[in-house]
Amino acid sequence: MILFDLSMDYQVFVISRIREAALRGVRRTRHSTEQAPAPWNR
Repeated sequence: MILFDLSMDYQVFVISRIREAALRGVRRTRHSTEQAPAPWNR
């Protein structure tokens, strides 16, 4: 159950990050997004 709960929380976290990145991509230009480091590169 613990592993399942962690996986669910991780999925929600990833989805929220993807939505945030999508909103930023729409609002900002591609040049500004290239300057920011990607979360998966950390």
